[in-house]
Amino acid sequence: MEGEPKMIRKRSPNRLEPLYDTIVGDGEDETLTGTDAGDLIQGLGGSDSLIGLGGRDKIKGGEERDTLVGGRGSDTLVGGLAGDLFRFEAASDSKPRKADVITTFKGRDALDLSAIDADKGTAGNQDFVNVAALTGVAGQLAFSSDGGDGTIVEGDVDGDGVADIRIEIDFDSRDSLAGTDGDDTLIGYDEGETLGGGTSFSRGDDVLLGGGGDDSLIGGSDLDTLDGGAGNDTIEGGADPNTIHGGEGDDLVSGSGGIGSSISGGGGNDTVFAGGNSTVFGGLGDDSIRATGAAVPLEIGMLSGGDGNDTISRNLNEFDIFGDDGNDLLEGGGRLYGGAGDDTILGVDGRADLLFGGDGADLIQGGYRSDTLTGGLGADTLDGDEKRDVFIYEALDDSTPTAPDLIVRLSHNKTIDLSAIDADANVGGDQAFTRVPDFTGTAGQLRLRYDSGLNSTFIEGDVDGDAVADFTIITQGDNTDHSNFVL
Repeated sequence: MEGEPKMIRKRSPNRLEPLYDTIVGDGEDETLTGTDAGDLIQGLGGSDSLIGLGGRDKIKGGEERDTLVGGRGSDTLVGGLAGDLFRFEAASDSKPRKADVITTFKGRDALDLSAIDADKGTAGNQDFVNVAALTGVAGQLAFSSDGGDGTIVEGDVDGDGVADIRIEIDFDSRDSLAGTDGDDTLIGYDEGETLGGGTSFSRGDDVLLGGGGDDSLIGGSDLDTLDGGAGNDTIEGGADPNTIHGGEGDDLVSGSGGIGSSISGGGGNDTVFAGGNSTVFGGLGDDSIRATGAAVPLEIGMLSGGDGNDTISRNLNEFDIFGDDGNDLLEGGGRLYGGAGDDTILGVDGRADLLFGGDGADLIQGGYRSDTLTGGLGADTLDGDEKRDVFIYEALDDSTPTAPDLIVRLSHNKTIDLSAIDADANVGGDQAFTRVPDFTGTAGQLRLRYDSGLNSTFIEGDVDGDAVADFTIITQGDNTDHSNFVL
């Protein structure tokens, strides 16, 4: 009768010897349990629990989602057609010298180690912590390649730096892997995999490692870690804060659902969507970074483009935005820093922003609120719009006679702040400028000179007393009567 053990015997010249007990399901949801000898256990239809106990078992899943438990001994676990759960209940279930082998790990298969106490030296049932390699701390779990398409899983429960449990996993050449409830680690390699941390209702802190190839990684709930590795990957974080690394290649990263995520694009031209209060670093390449999602009151995130010509923008959330190297386009509220390169920096309407150009010839434009604009080094163009903006100069090199800044609209309600510049290089301390109609050869003088041919006003300062301008700011129109300075 199906479901009852059947004896398979092989022929010997002298006697019949038992080889395996064979236990086959009947197509219903059932629990099939082997013996302490080597068993062949086969699930058919239904969601079965297939338990090997002792001996060298071979356990095969069936048509639906089964749970496979090898038990003691060196077992071979074979997934079926649906996503199966491979469960280990003790470190002794799969010892390093008698390791279980999971073959054809694919689909929505998952590895369950939750029943194992990961730290024998601590009271209670402790969970494993994923690490790159075992370092002599109890509770560590390390995943490594076997040199082919497989993964070796090793765990240390006593802290001696030597694996107490070892599981060998063989993958199909192109896999689709998914975790379930619990803390899962899923690893792909060089063919392009789909790795999922479970549905939005599945719990557990998952680790998804794409490896080579164009992978698709999807986080579930809780604190997931997703690493695309090499290739042009598509990575989607879950609803909670995630740690996401795109790796090499042109990646598409969506972390907008996880407020407070940490995202790194890595090499390549990446596209990143981030949630509120997230930290994003684009890395090498021409990246596009956009912060979306719900606003987080009193929380400030950080968006950084890294090397390359990056485009960074945000919607309602407050962010510190850094263009870093390259000719970047920055748009948002809060504090925006262009960095090196010829950047375009746009403050968002409705916010009082702090806009910093950095090195290079930058274009900085404020919004409809009172913004603070600092061009930094290079011949910058500053446009404060119509409100009470402040233009700050911190050094002579910020706007030189050979590379002057241009202030597009200098109305009377706007302020030019020169207080950080020492007006007299011949005297110790920090001296303030003195307004004069024209230079007379005295250090510390500031004049406003109108050029009718250019229809521009030159704001010039002499800090060494040679009657020659040491810094120059150009404004459009005749602004010689402008008096709103901080000297």
